[in-house]
Amino acid sequence: MHLTRLPRRNLETLQSALAGRRVGLYPADFGRFNASLASLLRGIDVTAVYLPMDHHRDHGFTPRRDLDDFFRDIDAILLLGVDDLACEIQRRAREPGREIAVIDALNPNEPRGLLYNGRLTIRVFEELLAAGADLERYGLAGEHLAANAAAAAPDSPDAPDGLDGLSLFERRIVMDRKARAVCPVCGETCRTTRSFVAPHPSHQYYLIFYHFQCHGEFFLVRDPFRMVAHYFPEKELFITMLRPGDVQLPMSYNAVQIARLLTSLKTYLLYYLDLAESYRNDGGATLVAGLTGAFESLGHHMRNEIAGVRQIVASGLAANVDRWIVDKYDYLDIGAVFPELSGLRSIEAKDDKRRATEIFSFVLQSRSCAFFPFYSGLLTGALARLLKENYVDRKVTLPTHEEASLALSRHWPLIWISLRDKRGWTSQAEGLANIINALSEDYPDLGVVFDGLPDMAPVFKAIAAKLTPRAGVFNALHKRIADSYYWAFCVDLHLSPHGNTTTFTTLANVPGVVHSNAAFLDLYAERLGGGLVCPNPRENPAPCLAVYPVAETAEANLYLRDYELDWREALEAVKRLLAMLPRRDLGRKSTPGG
Repeated sequence: MHLTRLPRRNLETLQSALAGRRVGLYPADFGRFNASLASLLRGIDVTAVYLPMDHHRDHGFTPRRDLDDFFRDIDAILLLGVDDLACEIQRRAREPGREIAVIDALNPNEPRGLLYNGRLTIRVFEELLAAGADLERYGLAGEHLAANAAAAAPDSPDAPDGLDGLSLFERRIVMDRKARAVCPVCGETCRTTRSFVAPHPSHQYYLIFYHFQCHGEFFLVRDPFRMVAHYFPEKELFITMLRPGDVQLPMSYNAVQIARLLTSLKTYLLYYLDLAESYRNDGGATLVAGLTGAFESLGHHMRNEIAGVRQIVASGLAANVDRWIVDKYDYLDIGAVFPELSGLRSIEAKDDKRRATEIFSFVLQSRSCAFFPFYSGLLTGALARLLKENYVDRKVTLPTHEEASLALSRHWPLIWISLRDKRGWTSQAEGLANIINALSEDYPDLGVVFDGLPDMAPVFKAIAAKLTPRAGVFNALHKRIADSYYWAFCVDLHLSPHGNTTTFTTLANVPGVVHSNAAFLDLYAERLGGGLVCPNPRENPAPCLAVYPVAETAEANLYLRDYELDWREALEAVKRLLAMLPRRDLGRKSTPGG
């Protein structure tokens, strides 16, 4: 494989650059300075390795704990990555009286480094397609690239029966135990069982690089949502398949992030060089491994990951998945929700870097083909009932259960109100207080349940201070996830900023009013007719209304843009929905809708 041959080839250049020099080695990331990397560096005359802490392993090199001692006998420094201490070492290496060369072996732009692969070229597929001569220059066929992108869509007409909502690409991995692609040069079908998992630079999710071989090597690069790109390592060519107008292109896949992503992949391959080569060349049986708990977003975890696993279980194909890699964002406890799953492997690590390398190496060691169980269809009533029975009702705490029972016995309507800072209503404290006070005039048994993160406590206090004593107030800020879901199944209506909070109310299928900046609402709130919207894709959705802002901040990023609402407009939307609801008998608990 080109990317595993690369460090060995580049080692010769590095050895030539350091020939005759006494080299001091500083591994910036101690957690990945392992035996494999140490073995690769044996061909360099390393005088000492700087390891400031006793527990950092030297792998047979002479350790130095004191920086002055480290500098004493060297005239060149080889860095493995950059951190604050590496910057200090570089500064001291340039001090007057010192002539110490510094090379960062993990800098992909350093011609003497181990990861150097020439200049990275990044192209957008649609723009490349418009300039056909460029495609010909690369020796690629546009229709073959497009075919691979089409296979990543969940609504592909070629998708086999079963696993509805998963893409054709993922269905084939589960059903055939192999990933499939079209060669971008000749159009022949290629198959692989080799996948390499690397984190997005934001560490909010992972990407999987599927390695194929036909007319040269190529990777299909998948994130949980889509087929992101074709990567041709021998050309150092990255062709993104995102459309030019896709908001994720400048936000998540700009040139800097793509370069960082590829550097992560190359670095992980370097740290596990022998293992990666063995994995690539092993023709034996391959396991199938689903990657879960990898979303920082609770909404995506529930609506896409958990829903995807359910499709696999409901289709009778759970036995086709040999391993389930469970990362730290396992919010809903996949093992409890799906007791029929086997081969669960929880990833334990001190930080995100070590967690990512654990996942990367586990896929190689277990000889697995990894995939995302990513579901893109409607959230179903069946999933809602499953989560309520296997997670919410079992995990809700006794204090929340008792408080919710009290609220149900005394209040109708019981309204869920979410507070939000980022991408939030700027005057929500005053506006929400006005809405609650106005509603309490018409609904003397009104109860309100406040949801939000702990940093919204000052806003909650400001609202509470403005309320008349008529409404019942319940503080559910920063509750455990099961407790928040339990409240969502109890309330009659919600008033929420669009975002993670609507994950709770969508699962419980609660009618409600959503608000956000205009671009965010246009992007995510599906219009149903009659003025109604569906905040998140949902089977038989409860009626919801959207309230648009009267003003917005100048923030360019729609995911961060705050806004101002007319509270009277929000009040009228709440009243309109309440008029559609039958009065609930006090004490009766809501149940999830179909």
